Amino acid sequence: MYKSALFLLMTTLGLSGTAFANQVNTHIEKHNNGTWTVAYRTDEPVTQLSFNRSPNNARRTRWLPVSQDFEIAYQDEVESIQRKDGKTFNQVQFNLTATYIPLPKDYAPFSPFSDGGMLFHSGRFFVCIDKCEADNNSWSISVSAPNNQHIIVNGQVYAQQASWIDQDSGQKVYVGDALPIADKHFVSIIDQQLPQQLSDDIKNQLPGLMDFYSQKLGELDFRPSLYASYHDSSNGGYGHQGGTLPGQVFMHWYGKPAIENLNTDATYWFFAHELGHIFQRDAQYIENPQQAWIHEGAAEFFAGQAARADYFNKKLIQARQDCLAGLKDNHNYLAASANNFRLHYSCGLVLINTINQQLTEQTNMDMFMIWRDFNKKVAHGDKAGADTFLSSLKAHLPADYFTQLQQFASSTEFNAYDFFQ
Repeated sequence: MYKSALFLLMTTLGLSGTAFANQVNTHIEKHNNGTWTVAYRTDEPVTQLSFNRSPNNARRTRWLPVSQDFEIAYQDEVESIQRKDGKTFNQVQFNLTATYIPLPKDYAPFSPFSDGGMLFHSGRFFVCIDKCEADNNSWSISVSAPNNQHIIVNGQVYAQQASWIDQDSGQKVYVGDALPIADKHFVSIIDQQLPQQLSDDIKNQLPGLMDFYSQKLGELDFRPSLYASYHDSSNGGYGHQGGTLPGQVFMHWYGKPAIENLNTDATYWFFAHELGHIFQRDAQYIENPQQAWIHEGAAEFFAGQAARADYFNKKLIQARQDCLAGLKDNHNYLAASANNFRLHYSCGLVLINTINQQLTEQTNMDMFMIWRDFNKKVAHGDKAGADTFLSSLKAHLPADYFTQLQQFASSTEFNAYDFFQ
């Protein structure tokens, strides 16, 4: 698996329909002293480089320009690199703050391992000349590591340097000296400082979840990468974040309270939710954020079907309470969820569970079978979104309930508070 290659070059064949933003050369480097930099270079002079993903303006304080001639501006919720004097440029470099930070509606740019290894999110570094258009979804990136460390990207291990073409939301890239462990289900790196019970849960529970989802949603044609990382917190903060990107499951804990007295059921649910996304395949990549109830609600429901029945019922009761509380002041779901993303999890779970009840009572279908059909339609070119999801449901639900679902998903006048009562 270990390749002593200078570059990993991914072909753009098979990327039809994408716009390749390769006018910018992006180079990320971890230096021998442990510091990190990113450098951008363009073939022609430009006045601005804009970031494709700007969940907030955190780069303005965490990215320090090597030259004081540059700054990161923030306007209309977009961060961009500019010269202070407004002149053109064709190269710029930043020193990075390579520590964990939670970002709204996005993944952490850096997730440290306790042994000094690092997982970073490549999507954090995607830039476009002037501004990113909707069809800019392919970027060129290269990474360098110190002599004694390697890079894991696209499931392969490379010595010191790697270069590839990344896409869409990007991926998690590992830089460090730990080699992944490959088994039947995963290619994984698990932090050695995680509690033994948690490490055992990961090793023992996740294979069973893989088998469960394979039976319900079909076997994967690849082995996902699994990263479980931990770092101690210097400011007293603690928590965890999990997520999925194509072919990857990653979980990060920070601060000792986050790994002390762990609730086994809650941890299992955490794993089951993230693995559920992997088995949702391309149908999970729903562009409209107001339709996130589909994939987040389904991942919660899938986790519930894999969990103990009494714990699932407890989660369902809490989800209904949280959903109604979030809709109390604004009864329209589209408006309320725009200001409270967590509603996609709580209301989503309640709704997907209700749909499943309707399916099992009226037909021989269930939500797993619906998702198989939904995913098949997306794989054949239909858009991942509410219209396609609802088309998989239409023939299996009572007409009046289906009409309510349509209104819930699209109408700014629909009273979701009453719908969830």
